Amino acid sequence: MNTKNLKTGKLKSFIASSFLVLSDASVIYLSLILASYLVNLFSGESVYIGSLYVFYAINILLFFYSQLYTKRFDFWHESRVALRNCFFGAAIILFVLTSSNLDFPRPVFVLSFLFMVFFLPISKFILKRVLYHTGLWKKPARIMGQSGEFEESVFENHYLGYIKSDKDYETLFVCSNGLNAVMLNKIVEQNLKNHREIIFTPVLKEYDFSCSTIYSIFNSRTSLFSIENSLLNPINALLKMLLDFIIFIILLPIFSIVLGVIVLAMKIAEPHEKVFFAQNRLGKDGKIFKCFKLRTMKSDQSFMDEFLKNNPDEVAYYAKYHKFKNDPRITKIGAFLRATSLDELPQLFNVIKFEMSVVGPRPYMINERHQMGKDRYLILALRPGITGLWQVSGRSDTDFETRVKLDVWYVKNWSLYNDIIILIKTFKSVILRSGAK
Repeated sequence: MNTKNLKTGKLKSFIASSFLVLSDASVIYLSLILASYLVNLFSGESVYIGSLYVFYAINILLFFYSQLYTKRFDFWHESRVALRNCFFGAAIILFVLTSSNLDFPRPVFVLSFLFMVFFLPISKFILKRVLYHTGLWKKPARIMGQSGEFEESVFENHYLGYIKSDKDYETLFVCSNGLNAVMLNKIVEQNLKNHREIIFTPVLKEYDFSCSTIYSIFNSRTSLFSIENSLLNPINALLKMLLDFIIFIILLPIFSIVLGVIVLAMKIAEPHEKVFFAQNRLGKDGKIFKCFKLRTMKSDQSFMDEFLKNNPDEVAYYAKYHKFKNDPRITKIGAFLRATSLDELPQLFNVIKFEMSVVGPRPYMINERHQMGKDRYLILALRPGITGLWQVSGRSDTDFETRVKLDVWYVKNWSLYNDIIILIKTFKSVILRSGAK
């Protein structure tokens, strides 16, 4: 690699990292100041926070230790690391303050960390976008042995900041699939000699290794990493049920109002038609249950035979996606409900009946059981979800085979954090009305 380009790249990285450190420090201390202001405002008492300023610097040190300023991570992974560090930092600060018998305002302490958890990911996202457009966050990279979706997710992600370059690149992504040990050794040696960073992507794509434990056996000079099925842990299963309950409690007031408005609108539009619709779906362990939805289709569907006869392309589309591209059965209100996913609101009743989860695999129809193939036993080991990985990865634009693969990945790599990510992405999809049809 060109020495001049290497020095320029390192200088850009140093400047960008400096901005990130300053930004995080600003957010941390502004969170403390804002928390102090609000406590002063509502308590009517003056709160002294001078003793907290020094201790809060530990968060920056933890971020350095986690390599948040020297390595590039995806937004969701980095947010998880930052969140974990914030709670770890809070525990350390709380221990030091209480063991030293130092007087500190506890409401300010709690509120400031809540602000940090909320504002740090947002500030990082905005700053990295700005740095990327100024060129300071751009880093030349090359991908070897991978293409398609992975390449798009790397080079179209401003948060990572990689730009495609086959010659003067600073980072090399290597997939060992199809490469023998001799070839891999040669590639690694050549690139390390040129001061390049090397990132390996695992051959097994069905597993998320980000939470795996990496360790080594020194005598044999072997690196090992372990993975496990998180859902087999009873505590994790309980946490998932707890998340369902919390989401239900939060959504209940909004759910009641929105559902009331929708029911009224449907009754005005079609006074004699049913509002709710129940369909048999495959639940946990293959048990059949009634999946509730708001009715989005016309009751009279006698025209469908003629429609399919005149539109053979719709038959082909249904065979691939298990739905029609331009479904004439959908009502005007139904089209809106589907576009916003509001037709799925009644499924919260299924959640309370322990037939569904808020997040989970897709609730498959009975006639889709055999099309799911051998993976159906794995998918049906969980309660289906109102939303899921399939819904935030294209939703209606995703073909049936891909939906099954997404559900398999979700089950194999379940974590509470992944569920939270899916919930946030679902909210974004509903607001932007992307993917639902």
